[in-house]
Amino acid sequence: MKQALTALWLLPCLFAGPVQAGLTIESLEIAASAQVQTSSSGNQRVDLFDDHPFGLPFVLSANAQVGTQTALAQQGKDGFFQNRAVAGFGFGSGAGQRVFASAVTSYALTVGTSEADTPLILDFNVYGSQARGAAYYAEGGVAAYTGIEIGAAKNAVSGVVAPIWGFSDRVSLAGGLFSISRAETDVQGIGLPTATGFVGWEEFQLTARAERGSFAGTLDFGLLQPGETFTLIYQSFSTVDMRNVLYGGSALATLVDPFALGGDPPLTLRGLTLPTAPVPEPQTWALMLAGLALLVLRLTRLRAMGRP
Repeated sequence: MKQALTALWLLPCLFAGPVQAGLTIESLEIAASAQVQTSSSGNQRVDLFDDHPFGLPFVLSANAQVGTQTALAQQGKDGFFQNRAVAGFGFGSGAGQRVFASAVTSYALTVGTSEADTPLILDFNVYGSQARGAAYYAEGGVAAYTGIEIGAAKNAVSGVVAPIWGFSDRVSLAGGLFSISRAETDVQGIGLPTATGFVGWEEFQLTARAERGSFAGTLDFGLLQPGETFTLIYQSFSTVDMRNVLYGGSALATLVDPFALGGDPPLTLRGLTLPTAPVPEPQTWALMLAGLALLVLRLTRLRAMGRP
């Protein structure tokens, strides 16, 4: 399912990107997807996509919910994102049941240049993440995982890029034992968010948490020349999966929470600014109002003649 939220009357003004320090926007696409599946109560999935979000002041917000199980994915045109997936069973309600919840966002930007030796420097922020699972008496299967990956390439073919930076953290309960596993990518050696973890008993629940702190980094991709393109892609995700939790439990996966649209964006390609929505000039407003007045006058005349 594809839902384009772009205001149609703005599209003719938004196809071309601006020139900033030699960089031009070739394409910008954002997406958000939320899904909840349960073995007994049904499924829901929401997929949102926009390939012309340049000057529009909104966020794609995908929400899925089945009963008390929820997933939320939000993606902004400036690179702001949030993923959150939550699941839980009360005492006795999880026997023989399964719930799966997933939230995913993606951002894909391709730029060109009109100047030789244009620097490609990306500044970005990650505001934190948590994967958490718990089950009473350590019964059942629980998994929660979250992560982000940034990839980039010059002259990318079919949008294929190489992973440059990112991480994923997972907590999982199986056979009465919780474990924490992590994967990390840091090709340029700029560092990663601090990782902390906990496994232990809390109020008769075996609990595990894998957390990441905030992080600010800079990636340098060298110089871009006229005729070349540079593609930057990131994807972030949060997923939970619970099965046959006999006595009750919960799972939570969240990335960049709480979600906020103020302050500096998480992704900034130096020398490039997204276009803003054009404001109609006074004469344009006058033409619009004149057209509306004519439409109202025509409708009034038709009604006076007894026509619908």
